[in-house]
Formats: sequence, C-alpha cells, structure tokens
Amino acid sequence: MSRFEKYLEHNYFQTTCALGRDDRKRMWRDIIFCVIIIIVIVVLDFFIQDYIKNSAEEMSVELEDLKHEVSNKEDDKINELDTQLIRETWEKRYKILASVIEHDELEKVEKNLTGIYSAIESNELSEVISELDESIFILRHIKDKYSFKIENVF
Repeated sequence: MSRFEKYLEHNYFQTTCALGRDDRKRMWRDIIFCVIIIIVIVVLDFFIQDYIKNSAEEMSVELEDLKHEVSNKEDDKINELDTQLIRETWEKRYKILASVIEHDELEKVEKNLTGIYSAIESNELSEVISELDESIFILRHIKDKYSFKIENVF
C-alpha cells in the first residue's frame, strides 16, 4: 500500500470515528427532522392537488350546466340565479386558489367569467357560449397542470 493510500485510509478513519456520541445523535436528529418536513410537504401537496381538482371540476360542471341551459334557451333570457351561483362559487374558491396557483391562470378565468356576465346582460348567447367554452378549457387545463403526473414532474 502506498503512502498516499495509507493517508487516505487514515484520514477517512479519523473523520468517521472523530464524531462523538453527541455529534451522531445530533446528526440523526437533523436527518429525522428533514424527513418529517419532507413528509409534511408531500402530504400537504396531495391535499392542495385534491382541492384544485375539486374546485376546477365544480366550476366546470356549473359552467357546463349554464352552457347547456344557454344552448336550449329559446327566449334569449338566462336565469340570473345561475350566474349568481357561479359568481359565489368562484369567489369562495378564488381566495384559496390564489395562494397556490399562478395568478395568470386565475386571471384568465376571471376575465372569461366577466365576459360571460357581460354577454348575458346584453343577451348575446353566441358570445356566452364562446366564453363558457374558453372558461371550461382553462379550468380543465388548470386541473391537468397541477395534477401529479409524470408529464408535470419533468
């Protein structure tokens, strides 16, 4: 064995054995603390993903119902209760979603919902359907973008 190899072996032995009992306890305590933090982050991420998925699905279903109602209307009048329900649902969900989703995505939905409300007030049914389709597409995109998939990881 060369002098250099002896030096490396001696140095490795000193560094591994140089840790006292208290140092090893502290090291394990730090490792366990890091593992607990990672587990908490992963669990919270699953809850957040579930909330985003449920919020997007709920809004999509309500918008699909409104679209179906608009496409079946013959008298060009849309029930204000439906739009009020959508507005309340969005405002309730927006507060939490704004803390976990990019604001650009939420602004797109907000812009489309505003377009829907103004088109309903002016009784432009074709514009309402167009805005509804775009809002539903964006909500589905948000749901897919924030779901845990291999595509989204890499």
